[in-house]
Amino acid sequence: PCAMQAAETKRPAWHKAILLNTGVVTEQEALKCGIKGTITVPVTVKGVVQGVMEFFSEQEISPNDRLLL
Repeated sequence: PCAMQAAETKRPAWHKAILLNTGVVTEQEALKCGIKGTITVPVTVKGVVQGVMEFFSEQEISPNDRLLL
């Protein structure tokens, strides 16, 4: 879901509570690893999405454009 959202919109997708966002990892895996948030960033070449990069955090993540600089 995160990767699809970022690819379709060509914009970063922020998710504060990964446990509410099914499809990334299972709730048990996230809890075991301490993952609480993600940001997914599309990788574009000449305006075409070629892939996405997803970053996981032990903290809930709020949208913050400064993180993308």
